[in-house]
Amino acid sequence: MPSFATPVLQFDEAQLEHINNKLITMTPAQVLEWASVTFDGLFQETAFGPSGNVISDILHAQGLTVPVIFIDTLHHFDETLDLAKRSQQKYNFNLHTFKPTDCETREDFTAKHGEELWKSDDVVYDYSVKVEPARRAYEQMQARA
Repeated sequence: MPSFATPVLQFDEAQLEHINNKLITMTPAQVLEWASVTFDGLFQETAFGPSGNVISDILHAQGLTVPVIFIDTLHHFDETLDLAKRSQQKYNFNLHTFKPTDCETREDFTAKHGEELWKSDDVVYDYSVKVEPARRAYEQMQARA
């Protein structure tokens, strides 16, 4: 299991309460701006659903650039993959795509794990397509927040 470096900032309970009380009064745009100046290693992880697209739009509108991590499970709809490409072009962000280990295609995944792994062993499936690629992404990208 990879080891992660200790985040630059650590907060105690009182500090977290103070920060939360401040953030609750802010707009989403203000929260993202605050995060961009507060945290080293800030990134956005998205599957290009509604919330991720809104965050991308807000960041772009404010001129904020953070690396974007996309976990490609190899089981996304073609429309999702197309949206990822179009979003990268529109918002000009640095997209980093991570796939299951040693798999570039759905066929590779099936050859390695068998047909419909999500039905036979959902825990191994989730770990293989989501957890492990995400851990690898955070480590390689030195993501901290």
